[in-house]
Amino acid sequence: MPSIGSEAIFNADGPNSAHFFLLRGQVEILRLRHVLGILSEFCGQAGATDYLEYFLTATENLKKTPYLVLMASRSDVGVFELRTADLWGAVLVYEYRVLGFGSSLFTASDYNGSRAVIAPAKLRRQVSAAVCRYLMDRGAQIVLLNLEPGAPESCQICFEGAMAGSTKRWWGTQRRKVGATIALYKTFDATLARMGKHTRRNMRYYRRKAEAELGCSFTADARNMLTMGQLLELLSMRLRLGCKSCSLKGARRIRCGIPSSPRRQWILS
Repeated sequence: MPSIGSEAIFNADGPNSAHFFLLRGQVEILRLRHVLGILSEFCGQAGATDYLEYFLTATENLKKTPYLVLMASRSDVGVFELRTADLWGAVLVYEYRVLGFGSSLFTASDYNGSRAVIAPAKLRRQVSAAVCRYLMDRGAQIVLLNLEPGAPESCQICFEGAMAGSTKRWWGTQRRKVGATIALYKTFDATLARMGKHTRRNMRYYRRKAEAELGCSFTADARNMLTMGQLLELLSMRLRLGCKSCSLKGARRIRCGIPSSPRRQWILS
């Protein structure tokens, strides 16, 4: 089912109406990889979709079904004919499967809020709220999204508007800090000493794995092996790949739910 189709929200005849398109499964989602890459650049989220195939096939997502929800300004073309200029935003979510069946529980699978919601900063909260409502109207029981910070007041306005209607829906937000940088100290061991036990274990594990399987050799200090020009070239390549060095950020976790019956209500803290 490459696309369920599009449906206008707000006023379908108005110039500001939005239309939804839905893609299911990694094959269909990857067909829009190029468009998503350009959209990420346009929205100031360069690199957010660079490793899309990797995340779609990551171990933690193998028992989930990926969905890509697109918000567009037009509905007169097919989903694969949409251009970046037609899109207001894109949201990638995963539905948990239980015994092979969909659970109606959707999560972003995005720890730091940089990859799940692709939209201009000023529209990111509105896009998130609208997509939550869209999924709920189609049977979602819980939707969990992560996105970069915004004022709590603006989130409240967005969700109160998006969740309005005769059907009772609950929503809540949680703000948390996400460390997005690693401080480098004078030696490799001093740097590791500042990390947690599991992080140190993983660093050593993947070092050994790279040495054994890829033939790599490890050096704790590359300054004696690379010239300044080579270091600058590596930095330039890193930037071209869309990797960004970020300071400590806040991320906003958004949870939405809709009860299927009065006896199955729940509250988020």
